Amino acid sequence: MNELISKASLNHHVRKIGTTITKKHQPDMNNVVMVCLLNGAFVFFADLVRQTHLNIQCDFMRVKSYNGQEQSDIQILKDVETDLTGKHVYIVDDFFDTGNTMNAVYSHLQSHNPASLTAVTLLKRYRCKRPTYPFIYGIEIKKDWVFGYGLDNIGYCRNLSSIFKV
Repeated sequence: MNELISKASLNHHVRKIGTTITKKHQPDMNNVVMVCLLNGAFVFFADLVRQTHLNIQCDFMRVKSYNGQEQSDIQILKDVETDLTGKHVYIVDDFFDTGNTMNAVYSHLQSHNPASLTAVTLLKRYRCKRPTYPFIYGIEIKKDWVFGYGLDNIGYCRNLSSIFKV
């Protein structure tokens, strides 16, 4: 196990993303919803919500896109329960890799008529094509298979406070 991203670096990037979102919505503090994509984003989501100084509504979706280390069809296992109409919605995920999961969720949530919709991920795969919709990310990584800080390694290691590579 080799540490790829330290706890201190993760904290820095999460704080930076939280500050960006806070500044964007400071005048409209009560109209922001953050949607966490379970399971991988739960640690990043919890830290990001604490670093975003607004009155945020939180909701959760469960989306399955991997079978082990293989990408598979996107399945929405749990949908949002919050009314997103006219709200500024942030889809929070752990990793923008192929973009398949985020693209599917983004398209799905557009049908809920939000005022704005922005994708937020902690990690983005280097050389992965940036989406055409609003997108905020923290750190670019190369080809490594990573785990820790909410990301799993065959169901384990989500509780590690840093990100490691296999």
